[in-house]
Amino acid sequence: MQAVLLHQIGEFDRLFDEMAKWNDLPYWQARSGMERAEKLVKEDKAKSEGVGPTLASLLLPAMTKVLNAQIRVDRRIAALRCVEAVRLYAAAHEGKAPATLDDVKDVPIPLDPYTGKPFTYKAEKSTATIEGPAPEGEPATVSNRIRYEVTLKTKDAMK
Repeated sequence: MQAVLLHQIGEFDRLFDEMAKWNDLPYWQARSGMERAEKLVKEDKAKSEGVGPTLASLLLPAMTKVLNAQIRVDRRIAALRCVEAVRLYAAAHEGKAPATLDDVKDVPIPLDPYTGKPFTYKAEKSTATIEGPAPEGEPATVSNRIRYEVTLKTKDAMK
C-alpha cells in the first residue's frame, strides 16, 4: 500500500509541476503548454482505468478551470479599461470617439490578455465597438469572446 501511495504522490508531483510551470505566463503563451499538460493528465487517467482514479486525475483538472476563470476576469477588466479610455477621450473631444485606440494618449490601453494582441476596435458615428475574438484555433464561445459597444452623446445632442 505504501509503495502504491508513494508512486501516486510521485506521479501527482510530476504532473502538477508540468501544469504549474505555465501559471505565471500570460494566457496566450501558456495555453499550448497547459493543453499538453492536460493531455498528460488524461493519459495518466487512461493508464489507471480499472484500477481506480489517480490523485492527479482527481485534483489536477481543476487547475485549467481556475486558469480559465482567472483569464476571463482579466479580459473583462482589460476590455472595460478600453471602454473607459474611449469615454475619457470622448469627454475631452466634444463627445467624439477616437478613430483608433492608439489615438488615446491620456491612459494606457491594455492588450487582450487572452490573445496577447490589441482588442479589435471600430468607431462609427456615435458608437465605438471593442471586441476580443476567440483565440486562434478555438471555436468562438460565450466564455472566450467579448464585445462592448459604447454609444456616445456629442455635445450638440446634449443641448
